[in-house]
Amino acid sequence: MVAAQCPGGSPADPIYGPEQPIPDLPDDLRALALRALERVLADGSELKDLWDESDSSAEWLSEIEKLRAVLQSR
Repeated sequence: MVAAQCPGGSPADPIYGPEQPIPDLPDDLRALALRALERVLADGSELKDLWDESDSSAEWLSEIEKLRAVLQSR
């Protein structure tokens, strides 16, 4: 949701995203979102381990990198 509100961010998925528009989120949530991505990609992350075992690992990592790029842009 944070990346969706950043310039260059993709809109939230209409199926899995919120049904109602959300208010603008504070900019300081970008740093928190980036830290969350780092934790997901860290050694010992169960989520990363599960994706590594799937056939879609490269696609997942690509999407994570896109999120990271949007969150880091100003």
